[in-house]
Amino acid sequence: MLNLTEAILKVLSKNSWGIYYKVDPIEKVKAQEGMTLYRVNEINTADFLSSFQECIEESIENKEE
Repeated sequence: MLNLTEAILKVLSKNSWGIYYKVDPIEKVKAQEGMTLYRVNEINTADFLSSFQECIEESIENKEE
């Protein structure tokens, strides 16, 4: 059975969705000849899954108390 974090990752991937930093969604990147490029500041999938799993576990622990 798929756990919740894996299901969320599957939905994000299937729909080509991403999760980005709300405060700093665009990052400046220096390019050749002094030009600046911009890229989306995407959250690392492993970091998201870890944080989400931790939140779920805390919620379960709080309900058991």
